[in-house]
Amino acid sequence: FAAEQIQSYMQSSKNVGITWGTTMLDIINSFTEVKNDDLTFVQLVGYPLQGNGRKNPLESIAAAQCGGHFRALPAPLYSSNPDLVNLIKKEPFYEQLDELYDNMDLLVASLGTLQAFEEERFLHEKYESLLFKNIHQKSISGMIFGRPYDHEGHFFSSITDKIIGISDQQIVKTPVRFVVVNDRF
Repeated sequence: FAAEQIQSYMQSSKNVGITWGTTMLDIINSFTEVKNDDLTFVQLVGYPLQGNGRKNPLESIAAAQCGGHFRALPAPLYSSNPDLVNLIKKEPFYEQLDELYDNMDLLVASLGTLQAFEEERFLHEKYESLLFKNIHQKSISGMIFGRPYDHEGHFFSSITDKIIGISDQQIVKTPVRFVVVNDRF
């Protein structure tokens, strides 16, 4: 059902941002094959470099399934050094992505959990204390676009400068944001 709805929105889109994960892969694999040379799938955030296969970038798979193009973000999801995030954002490859983020027609994502973050051993060991040091874990309702959010759906801004990818402002200004919820717990 989600794949059909998303493909319906894609018919009037040129730039489609996607995240990664098992739910997203299942959706992409359920897409009906089409040929849409005007469609570009864009990786919205970096990815856990030492994660399991569930968190590999999916934009090339989506593009192959839909006959479109893709733009990857060859970077980690988080950096402990905000200066590195700013330097990456000055790179030519990122400037192209940033222009796509500014002109995104559709975002497609699935909700994640803090438990899923903690299951990624490398992220848990190397980044959790840095990212969540000023956030009470009980106030985190879930994660999306690499960002934790509270029970009212607000992002915790204290980690924004450590995320490599689409900005909070670019997310909010995208006209269509399609989020899939799949309860795995």
